[in-house]
Amino acid sequence: MSFFLVICLWSFLACKNNEHKQDHGSATPPSTASTNPQSSHFETIKQLPMISPDSVFALYSQADYLDFLFTSLPVSINASEPSSVRTHMQSFDPNPFVPKPCDNIGRMFIYSKGQQLTEADIYTNGLDCHYFVFYDGATPTHISGMTNTGKTFFKSILDRYR
Repeated sequence: MSFFLVICLWSFLACKNNEHKQDHGSATPPSTASTNPQSSHFETIKQLPMISPDSVFALYSQADYLDFLFTSLPVSINASEPSSVRTHMQSFDPNPFVPKPCDNIGRMFIYSKGQQLTEADIYTNGLDCHYFVFYDGATPTHISGMTNTGKTFFKSILDRYR
């Protein structure tokens, strides 16, 4: 129940702070790390806690609609068919991993009964870098690796529309 309240709070803050969203692009070489906001953002990402298996299960159990908005691709995708939503929700891997700097290709919005549960930036290069960063408003809160299901899906999107 407390997880549901946290998700509701995230949703409220996300709507309230929509105008404060940042670009979360790829990191730059270490020589400019101290003055580059993207490098600073990656340093923040590396420190984030993993999303818990309970949180992943709660999202899987509650989600009934997804929106994928891609930052530099000429496509957006939504999913409302229960089997499609479940398949996409299997993209989150709560097992520990070490993130690499790679491109933020878009954002995934997760809904239940018309209410936004959470949102996550999608980081992938289609090769060896795949993860999600979850947000509470404009603040990154958790990180999740990406399962093979997610890797395959997002690689197909990159291959088709890049």
